[in-house]
Amino acid sequence: MVAMVEVRLNVGSDYFATKEFFIELESTTCWLSDEVKLSEEWKKFQPSEDAPLSCEFDPLKYKCPTDWILYVAGDKPWWGTAWSTIKHLLVPCVVGDPAGHWILCDIDLEKRCVYIYDPLHKTTNIEKRVKQITPLLHLIQAILQAYIYFDKRGIAPDGMIFVVEQSIPKKLPTQLDNDICGVFTCRYAAMMRRKCF
Repeated sequence: MVAMVEVRLNVGSDYFATKEFFIELESTTCWLSDEVKLSEEWKKFQPSEDAPLSCEFDPLKYKCPTDWILYVAGDKPWWGTAWSTIKHLLVPCVVGDPAGHWILCDIDLEKRCVYIYDPLHKTTNIEKRVKQITPLLHLIQAILQAYIYFDKRGIAPDGMIFVVEQSIPKKLPTQLDNDICGVFTCRYAAMMRRKCF
């Protein structure tokens, strides 16, 4: 008989998980797979980054896929967190074709504000980044509407559309090459979690 081994989820916490937790974590069926689904969904409205919208996108009428709502509700994967319990989302995004570039978006759900943390912030035009994350802004707005986020939080939204700002704190490290933007994006997220900005 093999004993079930429990592994600590977070060092310094009382949360443990069994082997099944990690098997599910590796399963692609338990994730929203945001990068693929969000980008593929948006291509229905805008085939490429430089193309005009093929039809008007109305977040109030858009029907979100069921698995998106389950993800936002904290039900998929089963250990997820409901968005109604949080104010901010940290969303790593790959922008630009064909090679792609990693940036971090800090989305303030209540204030409807998105702060962009770009490893190339010293050389990149903010208008370019705003254009690149426009699909994310539209789809997040539609998801919040479908999930009735503000009703569940018991608050009124601060404005109807998302405002985008580039955030360049003094402590923000800068990427000096063309290869390690992903590492910097992870570093930004870690620094934000520790409130180092």
